[in-house]
Amino acid sequence: MRVQGWRCVTMHASAVLILALDVGSAACPGEECKGQAGRSLLARKTHTYRKVATEEGGPESPKFTGQHAEGSTLPWEISGLQFEGALDGDPVPLILAKDFAYVGQIVPCLRSDQVLQCQMSNKLDHITAAHAVVWNARLQNLTELSSIAKPPGQVWIFTFDFEPPLWGSGYLAEDVTNALNDRIDLTMTYKSDSDIWWPYQRLASIGSNMTQSASPVREPKLQRPYLLLAFISDCMVQERLQLLKELQGLLPGQVHVYGECGVPSPCPGRDESDQCHQDLFADFFFFAAFENHRCSGYITEKFFRGFQEGMVPLALGGMDRHEYEQLAPASSFIHVDDFSSVEAMARYLTNVSQDAVAYSRYFNWRSKYVLVSRTDILQQGFCDVCQKLHNPPASRLLNAGRAQRNISEWWYKRTCSFDGGPRYVER
Repeated sequence: MRVQGWRCVTMHASAVLILALDVGSAACPGEECKGQAGRSLLARKTHTYRKVATEEGGPESPKFTGQHAEGSTLPWEISGLQFEGALDGDPVPLILAKDFAYVGQIVPCLRSDQVLQCQMSNKLDHITAAHAVVWNARLQNLTELSSIAKPPGQVWIFTFDFEPPLWGSGYLAEDVTNALNDRIDLTMTYKSDSDIWWPYQRLASIGSNMTQSASPVREPKLQRPYLLLAFISDCMVQERLQLLKELQGLLPGQVHVYGECGVPSPCPGRDESDQCHQDLFADFFFFAAFENHRCSGYITEKFFRGFQEGMVPLALGGMDRHEYEQLAPASSFIHVDDFSSVEAMARYLTNVSQDAVAYSRYFNWRSKYVLVSRTDILQQGFCDVCQKLHNPPASRLLNAGRAQRNISEWWYKRTCSFDGGPRYVER
């Protein structure tokens, strides 16, 4: 059997089947497709895709156009992947994920001196054979979910993909999460107090086991014509638009806002690797990494775009700066909460841009850290699941550890702020 997907391999542990499900989501509804990236684990037929932009004008992402594998309802697939071999009787366990189309290439999943072996399936028919089920609550069909019984001894894992629980002024998929609540054993989200911490991306020390395929980063320029670049296309979040408007007033001609909430981008298309986008990025000292919502741990590609494109991120998001410091060195970025007022923020950005030594300090991280690729991050989440399933049974008792909490309370309550603006501090 040849597998061109991701695997965890073991020499002496029993095989484990993980089933990651999106029951009944036969299409990718509107905005929910945006911002996804990576590869398909299931490809028993050739797939096609077209590229779409992220919500904030980010890099192109694959999106489902109509063809998909038998038994799959994945809304986005990468073209041309071919997986051979049947599930039953395969000497090498297979991992298939129904709603995790972006899990990447084959890598070993190491734990001490062991190499772990797990397989995945996207077929609901295999639910009784699975040791673990990963439920993406954001994409579940409540009626179908309610009809599924949890077999004795099976581990159920809650995730929400990499999206926040807020949608507009309310909560997203709260009814589904409530239905899962009493049956969840482990959590797997971007919140740092999850049983399996699964952030969108991060910086990692050079040489660590998270740097197998680091994302390339652009060399910074110390002299540039403009201060702050922003891509904003969700105009419902008024607080971040107000902040940008105030900065534009204080820094005339120095803050450029592109997208639906600003002016059209000077670059046609959304391929950020083209020369036009690269020239655009090179013109700005700072990148406005302003999230749609301020939710605990919710830090997306906006933050990491600055690192990748040779700019310093100016972050607005998370519940506080500390959550960003879990993903990147404190001296590698600026957070809007660092300041006592927008005027103080504007002065600081100006002063740093005019001091080459001060500005260059924001890039000192490059000598000790790398930007972990999305592929490595996505694979690590499932490797962590695999490791837990290979632990002795006493260390992974059902409903053990943090998952004894009320999942709905933990995910929705006191997790997000409906005020998405900066929290200025008295100085």
